[in-house]
Amino acid sequence: MVNNETRDGATYQSPPDSATFLYDFVHVHAKFDAIINMAKLQDFAWIGSSAKKSVTDGVIYITKLHASGLFSKVVEVELGAPRRSQRSYIMPIAWRSLNSRFLFPTLDGDLEFLELDPGYIRIALRGSYLSPFGGIGVSIDRLLMHRVAESTVRSFLQDLASEIQARCLDL
Repeated sequence: MVNNETRDGATYQSPPDSATFLYDFVHVHAKFDAIINMAKLQDFAWIGSSAKKSVTDGVIYITKLHASGLFSKVVEVELGAPRRSQRSYIMPIAWRSLNSRFLFPTLDGDLEFLELDPGYIRIALRGSYLSPFGGIGVSIDRLLMHRVAESTVRSFLQDLASEIQARCLDL
C-alpha cells in the first residue's frame, strides 16, 4: 500500500509496506518418486504428525508449529495445486494462525522438493509475510518476531523431513 504525505506543499509517496522474506531448507534421504507419490496422497498427513483435516476438499489442514521450544501455535495450512518439473515438485503453501491472526501474520510461499541426487532430496520453504501493526510492527519484527518466524519455518521443515523419511521407508 502506498501512502501519500504532504510536506512543504509537496506530495511524497512513502514506500509500500515491505514484505519480510524467509527461506530455509533441509535434506532427506528418500527417493524423489516416493516423495511425489506421498505428496499426491489426499490425506496430507505428511505435513505433520499432528495434522488434522479441517475441510473436505483435501486442501486445508490444521497442525501445530513450534518456535525454538519457547511456544507453539496452531495453524491452518493450505496447500495449492503443485507444479512439477523433471527434478522438482513445488506446492504453494500458506499458513495462518487460528487463535492469534492479529498477532501472527499469514505466511505465503512455496514448499519445494528438489532432487539433488538419486535418493537425496532438498525440502525448501520460500515465503513471505507482512508484519502486523504497521511501522511499529516492522520494528518489532526486526527485533524479535522475524527470529520466531525463522524458527517456526525451521521446526516445520525438520518435522516434515522426519515424517517424510519415516513414511518413505514404508513405501
